[in-house]
Amino acid sequence: MSYAGHPVFLAFYGLWTGVQFHYVISSKLNERSETFFLIIFFLSLVLVPVFGLMLLLRKYRPSELASLSGKERRVSLLVMTVLYFFMAFSFNALFIEPILRVYLLSIGVCTAVGFVITRYRNVSLHMLAWGGITPYLIVLSGYSVVNMDLVVVGSVVLAGLIGVSRLALNAHRPSELYLGYSAGFLATALCYLLYYGF
Repeated sequence: MSYAGHPVFLAFYGLWTGVQFHYVISSKLNERSETFFLIIFFLSLVLVPVFGLMLLLRKYRPSELASLSGKERRVSLLVMTVLYFFMAFSFNALFIEPILRVYLLSIGVCTAVGFVITRYRNVSLHMLAWGGITPYLIVLSGYSVVNMDLVVVGSVVLAGLIGVSRLALNAHRPSELYLGYSAGFLATALCYLLYYGF
């Protein structure tokens, strides 16, 4: 459960969810082009970060990324923040809808918040990411032609299950989980509030 809900996968899960619920990446693209862009997003948001961090940190198995020191976590968060902002601004030139552009930008903001927090105390990055995806799903549900209430509630339940798994693995204390979820939720919600107005 902890690996499937890993923060590096959530960025892609969010984009995939937007496409699956008939909110197309762009009204100017056909279905085949959308599939191509999902592949590009998967490569950019999952494979490049994972393999890049493995090389940077000299961790040669993905399982080694689960046990990073505090300094390695901060380095990986800084690299991911720069990468997410670069992708958000690069993808801004593509014909994608504003909600997805803001989503990509909010991933960078959420990761930057994680970087700042980890300089002072330990926080669950799993919960930070799950807290960050929740406002996106709420906003996406307002634009979707399909009722997404179950998806929003399901994401909160999944976040809870992943939090329990992080506690069972002795990876975090409850306060670190609450801090992560709250910080992720607030950082991402602020991005949408600033973009769409109060």
